[in-house]
Amino acid sequence: MRMEFRCAAFLVASMLLPASLAAQATAASPAILPDGRVTFRLAAPKATEVSVSGDWPGGERVAMAKDDSGVWSVTVGPLDAEMWSYAFQVNGARVLDPHNVRTVRDGGIVRNLLIVPGPQSAMSDVKEVPHGTVSQVWYPSSPWACRVDSRQPDRRAQGDTDDRCHAERPSR
Repeated sequence: MRMEFRCAAFLVASMLLPASLAAQATAASPAILPDGRVTFRLAAPKATEVSVSGDWPGGERVAMAKDDSGVWSVTVGPLDAEMWSYAFQVNGARVLDPHNVRTVRDGGIVRNLLIVPGPQSAMSDVKEVPHGTVSQVWYPSSPWACRVDSRQPDRRAQGDTDDRCHAERPSR
């Protein structure tokens, strides 16, 4: 029974995988080059038209070219050192980059993010920072400790400057 399930799962998974695992492996995207240019790649062997759109100047529907292994690619830029968002269009449908987990949501639109390194994007970079300790501490408290009682006289008028709650548990 268990072996049959594994075989069935393998068959279903193999049908869902791209036609060429080698093509998928070479489709690492985005690749940020030292001069600020960015290469986008997408494995879509059965697609007839693929483009990338980004929020950089001139980044609307940049056509991509398909190689023999079914990987579409284009190099844009150089882009300024900044955080940019982008998405692919495959046969007219918006598709996120499967190799980039960084995303941003703007209303109902989700796009991938890329960060071109430099002084302007330094705030967005992941950095090694010192870490502290996080702990959870429980303190005993009465359920009536901070109940405000409108019948209670104003203690500030009497010279009390303590801002803590002074309410007492009401009598029943």
